[in-house]
Amino acid sequence: MANKNMAMDRSILYSALFIKSAWNFKKIEMVLAGCILYAHISYDSLPPMDFQAYTLSHRPAWACIQATAPDAQGRTPVHLCCLIDNSASMRQEQKLDNVKNSLHYLLDFLGPADKLSLITFSSQAAIVLQQLAVDVMERENIRARISLLREDNNTNLSAGLILARDTLLVEEARGGVKQGILLLTDGHANMGVTRADFLMDIVRNTIGQFPGTSVSCIGYGTDRNVEL
Repeated sequence: MANKNMAMDRSILYSALFIKSAWNFKKIEMVLAGCILYAHISYDSLPPMDFQAYTLSHRPAWACIQATAPDAQGRTPVHLCCLIDNSASMRQEQKLDNVKNSLHYLLDFLGPADKLSLITFSSQAAIVLQQLAVDVMERENIRARISLLREDNNTNLSAGLILARDTLLVEEARGGVKQGILLLTDGHANMGVTRADFLMDIVRNTIGQFPGTSVSCIGYGTDRNVEL
């Protein structure tokens, strides 16, 4: 498997870990064997969950990921705010397409007790969905909104980070819901606040306003800004 495809597999895998971490993981093991990425995850009071990513023999440029997950009963509900880079640079290497594939896959892990917010950012930031329950009625609507995402202009990452606050649940209203921001980007901020240290100040301020909220990032593309 090419390095780019394997990076995409890891991105999709890591996208699911936030939700599954509501089961309180105690161990994660990953092994790269040839073209196959295996992940074995253990957590308290539930049986192990296994992931497997592999190439398709009839389409060697494609990649698949397969997972066997435990029953969702007893898992802490989550509110996940996905912060999506849809700037022009996400057109290269089909980055935005890979982001959308990750989100479609991630949606399978969410249930009626979970909520999803989607925010896009290019020259400006916009709320696509806000605290929408992932029930049977809304699931296909969410998939349609994800599929309609298109690349735009510049990369105003700071605007997206600030707007994310408008979708978050304050601690008093969360009622035990696990909350997190998932940033999906190539990291090439070129508008608004662009310095990594200043962007981190925005993140720290958000965490200070919304205690207990986690912030994670998945980088897309071989040219992703690893420092950011």
